[in-house]
Amino acid sequence: MRNKEYIEKLENIGFYTLSDERAKQTSLSSPMQRCEMILTNKCNFKCLYCRGLRKDCLKDMSLTKAKEIIDIWSDEGLVNIRFSGGEPTCYPYLPELIAYAQRKNIKRIAVSTNGYQDFEYYKKLIDLGVNDSLFL
Repeated sequence: MRNKEYIEKLENIGFYTLSDERAKQTSLSSPMQRCEMILTNKCNFKCLYCRGLRKDCLKDMSLTKAKEIIDIWSDEGLVNIRFSGGEPTCYPYLPELIAYAQRKNIKRIAVSTNGYQDFEYYKKLIDLGVNDSLFL
């Protein structure tokens, strides 16, 4: 892919939004559609508005635990996953988890990032499976 194509993909990757219509139709028996996985409390910024994470989330999730959770979610029919944090690009195993989610047939994979990493890193994440560009 050329840089222009990567830039277009990055510009189209968005956050999940739950429409009023979908919220009204949701019940305990609804299929799992989307989940957010908080991987780390680390961040390369110190934003004033950030409240940080709960005390039980103040460390990196182990790679083994993250894969176990993805296994459970994908067995339940997960369609969308968003990796978050802190800053998920500070998590050392993010590329591996994105590839793993792709192999588990999760259709849309997103990363909530402040965009500070090197452009080549984001290109790598797109190549591994980051593809979320839909607002749900």
